[in-house]
Amino acid sequence: MPRNGETAFDHLASAERARTAFAPDESGWSFPDMGVLRLYRRAPPSLPLMVFGPWEAWIAEQGEAAACPVSYVAGPLLAAASALIGHARQCAVAAGGGELVGTAAHMGGCGR
Repeated sequence: MPRNGETAFDHLASAERARTAFAPDESGWSFPDMGVLRLYRRAPPSLPLMVFGPWEAWIAEQGEAAACPVSYVAGPLLAAASALIGHARQCAVAAGGGELVGTAAHMGGCGR
């Protein structure tokens, strides 16, 4: 996709508009508006790297080295960390949603 905001379909859209703009053809159907193929999207929110603590600099460096957004680096990092941690770090809260009362293993609850 070109960086100037144009898409590969822009030339099709202008060609379609140049044809009798939405005039019905012999079957009675009008030509579709090809302008809907443009990608008018907002930019995604930026990833707050400060939540990663000591990994912040590493994620930023790897994203720059790979010429990709930092979220492409942070996502697999979170997946790998969760796979390594597994069920070893579960916790449970009191029924009233109050204070932490212990880990799931101590409670005999989830994670069995």
